[in-house]
Amino acid sequence: MFKKVWKIYFFVFIVISIFDLLFKLWWSNFQPNWNDLIIICVFELIAIIGLYGFVYHKQIVKPGFWKLIFIISIVFVARGVYDDIQFYGTIDKNLYNSSDQFLGIIIDIVVLAPFLIAMFMYAFKSHELWDK
Repeated sequence: MFKKVWKIYFFVFIVISIFDLLFKLWWSNFQPNWNDLIIICVFELIAIIGLYGFVYHKQIVKPGFWKLIFIISIVFVARGVYDDIQFYGTIDKNLYNSSDQFLGIIIDIVVLAPFLIAMFMYAFKSHELWDK
């Protein structure tokens, strides 16, 4: 059962990543630095590849690489939450109140927590996969 849930999460993660990028590019007042945006896109692609490896039980690169990606992921998630806080500071206060802002940040954390769990499991706990 968990394998099916992880596969669903994998596709949901991809869709959310695409919509998040489109939202930042076209539908928000938040103007990211283009260099930052390229770094985010490359990192999200690497994250999707790692999530794929975990979900479908595939060896991709080496576990040391994914340990590093896990640590970088924590930094990216923290920065993403910080960016969200900054973004919510730029939008019209008449449209959104502080509970909406808080809810948006909580949704980000809820969506990204399984990703962090998957990266941790892939990098540190998938010994049977890496010992092949």
